[in-house]
Amino acid sequence: VEPGEVAAALRRWAGVVETAVLPQVLPDGETRLLGFVTPADVDVAALRRWAGTQLPGYLVPARLWALATLPRLASDKVDRQRLLALAQDGGEAAGAYAPPRTPLQQTLADIWAEALRVARVGIDDNFFELGGHSLQAAQAAARAAQALARPVTVGLLLARPTVAELAAALTVADDEEPALDEPPPSLAGPYLLLAERPLTPDDVGPVDAAALGYLRQKAWRYDRLLYAQSGGRPILLGATQTAWGRFALIMLPRFAADLYADPPGLVQEVVAALSLAGQMRARTVSLTGLIPSATDYGRALLPALAAHGNLPDISTGHAATTAAVVMAVERVLAESGRDLAQERVGFLGLGSIGAASLRLLLATQPHPQAIILGDLYSKQAQLEALRAEIVTELGFVGEVQLAPSRQEVPAAFYEATLIVGATNVPDILDVARLRPGALLVDDSGPHCFNLEQAVHRFAAAGDILFTEGGVLQLPQPLHRLRYVPPAAPPLGTSLIDDPYEVMGCAFSSLLPRQFPELEATVGLATVAMCVRYYRRLAALGFRAGPLHSKGYRFAATAVARFRQRFGVNREP
Repeated sequence: VEPGEVAAALRRWAGVVETAVLPQVLPDGETRLLGFVTPADVDVAALRRWAGTQLPGYLVPARLWALATLPRLASDKVDRQRLLALAQDGGEAAGAYAPPRTPLQQTLADIWAEALRVARVGIDDNFFELGGHSLQAAQAAARAAQALARPVTVGLLLARPTVAELAAALTVADDEEPALDEPPPSLAGPYLLLAERPLTPDDVGPVDAAALGYLRQKAWRYDRLLYAQSGGRPILLGATQTAWGRFALIMLPRFAADLYADPPGLVQEVVAALSLAGQMRARTVSLTGLIPSATDYGRALLPALAAHGNLPDISTGHAATTAAVVMAVERVLAESGRDLAQERVGFLGLGSIGAASLRLLLATQPHPQAIILGDLYSKQAQLEALRAEIVTELGFVGEVQLAPSRQEVPAAFYEATLIVGATNVPDILDVARLRPGALLVDDSGPHCFNLEQAVHRFAAAGDILFTEGGVLQLPQPLHRLRYVPPAAPPLGTSLIDDPYEVMGCAFSSLLPRQFPELEATVGLATVAMCVRYYRRLAALGFRAGPLHSKGYRFAATAVARFRQRFGVNREP
C-alpha cells in the first residue's frame, strides 16, 4: 500500500486542504491506515463514507482526524510521530465525543473500545466508521452477550451501529421481555459435548484421521486462552464423529498472522501435531486454512516426514475444498433460480483453489456464457496461458475476458453476474459496484468482500446473494466433542457449526482410506482428482451448506423474493 495515493484520493473531497495517511502497526502485528485532514471543520464521517466509494475497502483509513493544521518538523515535513502519538493518546476522530449517560451505554462503550482498540468510544460514534470490521463486530457482540447475560447478535449491531442506538434497542427489548437472570444456555446438546479441561489422546480415543488448524486472531480472548495453555505444543481440541469415520481436531500453537514468519519452526510444529495424531491412530491428517500455502502445499513437510517415519499421511484437502466450492455454485444457482449456461462467471483469484475451481466447474457443469479471469498477482502472460488451457483442454467455446489488476478490481470484472472468490486480499471486491442480481461464492480467507456492506445492501435492496465456498452439508448429523476454556466468551458459529455442516478441507482426511480412487493431495490438486472428490461426495449425498457468510444466514423468504426478481426459473 502506498499511503500517498490514499492521501491524494482524500484531497479530492471538497473542502479538504491538506492530508496525511500513515500506517499504524498494532500490538498484535496487524496494520491499519490512519488519515489526517485539514481544516478542523471537515465532516470526517462523511469523508470516510465517500472514500469507501472511491477506494478498495482495505485502502480506506480505519480512522480519520480533522485538524486545524498538520504538525510539522523544522524541515517543514509533516511530523509523523506527533500524528501517531495523537492516535495512540486517543485523540478524537469522526466528530465530537459524547460520553455514555447510562450504565448500559458505558458497558457497551467499553466493549467497543476494547474490540476496536481505541482509547474511548462516544455514544454517537459509528462502530464501522471507527474502523470496525466483521470479526470485531462478532467479538463485540459476543462480549456484550457475556457481559449482559443476554443474546446480542452481529445482525443487531449491524442494524444499530452506535452505542446509543444499540443501547436503546436493548432497552426496548428489556421492556418487552424479562431480563435473563442466568447466563445464556450452554451450547452443549445432543450433537455437542463440551469438555471443561484440556483433552489428551486418552480422552479422545482412537480416530481414523485428523484435521490440523491454527489460532485465528491474537485479539480474540478464546484464542489467547488456548495459546496460553498450549505451552508451545499442539493443542488437542476434540473429535468429530461422522458416518464415515472419526477425525480429531488439532490446533497449532501459532496465530494466522505468524504462519509465514518462521517456516522451519512451522514445519517442526506440524510434525509434532502429526505425532500427536499418530498417538490416536490417525492415518491421514488434513492441513486446513492457510497451512497448505505456508508449507508449499505440503511439499515443505515431506523431508521431515521421511526423516521421522511412521507418521500419518498429509493432505492439503484442496480437492475436497474445490468440490465444495463448485457445489456452492450449484446451490446458489438453484436457490436463485438461475442457469449457469446464461451466466457471465468471474473468477477473482486464480491461485491453488481459484484455478482448480475453474477447471472443475468446466469439467462437471454446463459451460457458462462467458468467463472473466481476474487476479491481483497473475501477469497477462499467465492469464493468457490459462485461457488457452480452458479452451484447448476443457473445450470452452464461449467468451474469455482477461481482467488483470494490481491495486483494485477493474471495472470490466463487475460485468460478471456470478463471481467465485478465492484470493487472499481482503475486501478487494467493491460490494457497491456489483450488478443487481449478482451472485457471489467466496472461499477467500479473509473474505474478498466487506460482509457488513453486503449485509447492508441486501437489507436495503435485496439484489445480491453471497455464500461461503468451502462448507459441505452432510446427509447425517455430526457428533462433536470440544474443549472450551472455562473463561472463554460465548461461542459463535465460527467455532461450533450446525451439526449437519463441516468444512470440506477438514472432512477430506477421512476419505482416502475408504475410497481408493481418492488420493491425499500434496502439491496442487489436479483436475482429475478434483473430479473424483466431487463425484464421490455427490454420490454420498453431500451438497453445499445453506447460503451464509460467517454468522449471517439468509432467510428463506428473502431468497424467494430474490428469485422472483432475478431468477430465470422463478418456481422453487
